Amino acid sequence: MTRGFLLATVAGAVTLFVVGGVLYGLLEDFFANEVSRAIPIWWALGLGQLLYAAVLTLVLSWRGVVSGWEGFQAGAVFGALLGLGMALMGYATMDDVQTLATVGGHTLIGVVNNGTAGALIAVVLGRGGS
Repeated sequence: MTRGFLLATVAGAVTLFVVGGVLYGLLEDFFANEVSRAIPIWWALGLGQLLYAAVLTLVLSWRGVVSGWEGFQAGAVFGALLGLGMALMGYATMDDVQTLATVGGHTLIGVVNNGTAGALIAVVLGRGGS
């Protein structure tokens, strides 16, 4: 791992955390049926975001993505596929927790959140190498 990869991963994790927090906070009522902790386990959330950002950074570096727009596009596709897949599995296995509407909501948040993180990751990779 290079310094650029590590910086891109940290930038991506911070972006995922902030953008995800804002989007889910704004849509809190929309996801009211879903059961979540009253107070998150912050260390686990942070570590999870860091690991997720490392995977996204790895994918973007493998693809040679170094511009913000390409990073947004690749991140959005990554987020759509992963978000839709995870949401559909949750819909299929959790009783009375998700609806098809919340599956769509999670997918859209995945597109915006991963697209934004992907753009920043790509810019950092372009400046610091992969």
